[in-house]
Order: sequence, then C-alpha cells, then structure tokens
Amino acid sequence: MINNNKVFLGGACTSNWRKDLIPLLEIDYFNPIVEEWSEDLRLVVEKEKEFECDIHLYMIDSTMTGKYTFLEIGVSLMKNNIITIVQINPDNFTNKELDNMEAILNLVAENKGIGYFDDGLEYLATILNN
Repeated sequence: MINNNKVFLGGACTSNWRKDLIPLLEIDYFNPIVEEWSEDLRLVVEKEKEFECDIHLYMIDSTMTGKYTFLEIGVSLMKNNIITIVQINPDNFTNKELDNMEAILNLVAENKGIGYFDDGLEYLATILNN
C-alpha cells in the first residue's frame, strides 16, 4: 500500500489551476504537465500514479478538450489504496453539462471518492494538506 502523502495533479491541462494551487500545498505533489509530451513521459506519469501518489486529484473545468481524465478518474476509484478527489469548476458550463458534472460527482461519492463543485483552491489545499 502506498503511504507517501503525495498528490497527483490530474485533470484540466489548459487552465492555470496548478500554478495557483502549488504554492498553497504543504504536501508533496506530482505535476504531469510538461512542455513536450512523449511516450517516456507517459511511463513516468503512470509510475507516479501507480507507486508514488496515494492521492489522485482531478480538476475538471470548461477548458478541457479531451476526455481522458474521466477514464483516469474511473481507474483511480477502482484502486483501494488511492484517495480520489474530483473538483469541478462550474464556470462556463451549460446547465445540461452541469447536470452531467453533478452525476459524475455522485458516482465518485458512491465509489468512496471525494467530489465537489469548486469551493476555491484555498479550500482544496486545506483538504490536501490535512
């Protein structure tokens, strides 16, 4: 079982949430965002998620263009030794999209994860640091 108190910062890649969150963290973290993506880096990310990070955080916001994060959330929820946290920034989603996001949060909660709509990065940092 992993017990590193290290958080994987997954989710939306095109917004600045990581840049704003990282200075607030007292916990160790892994930021998968790099200038140029490669297969070698994918293997590093998978190793971090599997063996180093016992908390997987996924930020979902309207800037996301890909859907891979949703699969990652499901995989993280299936692992007994991982705490999965999903935060959704509701800005710029349609009402229908927000209904879908609420359904995602309900599934996360039903599978022993933590999911909520954005309460700010300070609140998120408090959860992670404790």
